[in-house]
Amino acid sequence: MEAGAYREQISLERHDTDSDSWIPLDEEPVIWSAPEALGDERYNFRVRWRADLFGFRDTVPALRVRFRNRILEVEDIAETLEFGEARIQAKGVHIPVPDLASTARQTWKPWP
Repeated sequence: MEAGAYREQISLERHDTDSDSWIPLDEEPVIWSAPEALGDERYNFRVRWRADLFGFRDTVPALRVRFRNRILEVEDIAETLEFGEARIQAKGVHIPVPDLASTARQTWKPWP
C-alpha cells in the first residue's frame, strides 16, 4: 500500500491490570492508518504490519484505539501478508441507560 493511503493517526493503548489504567503501547503508540467506517460505531483500520500486532492474542487483556476523540475497543486484529499490513477491527463502547429521563440527555416531549 502506498504511503498516501494512511491518512489518519490513531493511538493504541493497552490496559494495565496492575495499576488498572490505560497505557500507550511500548513501541510506537501513535501510528498512521487508513480508517474505514462500517456503521454502528465500528471501524476497520488498515495499518502497516507490526510485530506486536499479529492476531487476536495481542489484544489481551484489553486493547483500545483513540481515533478522532473517540475511544474504541479492539475486537480483532488480522494480518494481511499480501500488502504488508494489519487490520484492526474496533467498535465504540456503548453504555446502556435504562431511563433517559434520569440523565442529562432527555427524551423528546411535544409542546402542550
